[in-house]
Amino acid sequence: MRNAGVAIQTGTSCSAYDPHNTSSRYLNSAAFSTPAPFTLGNVCSLASTRTCRYENENLSLVKRFQVTEKVQFKLSGNFFNLFNRHTWTGISSDINNSGTFGRYSGATTPRIVQLNARIEF
Repeated sequence: MRNAGVAIQTGTSCSAYDPHNTSSRYLNSAAFSTPAPFTLGNVCSLASTRTCRYENENLSLVKRFQVTEKVQFKLSGNFFNLFNRHTWTGISSDINNSGTFGRYSGATTPRIVQLNARIEF
């Protein structure tokens, strides 16, 4: 259940969130409580609460070298999440688990680089 008059977010921003600090939370556990048995809660969605923004830049570079009239050498590189930005994912919303409620459990994938060399004839 949503407790009226209590802020939903703790004030910890996505950039200030520390996954190693157990007191670092994105959601305020005091803003919610378990509903009485055999009743429904009063929260269906929290329109004013958003997760961390997602930014991801990908880049591909390709260079072809003409070796002979019929043979080409192609060198390419693919860079996924070029600037190695991460976004917190998997926020716990289980009010009955006070140890993990309001905390993120993961992050998006790190930078991935693929280098390719190819001879075409």
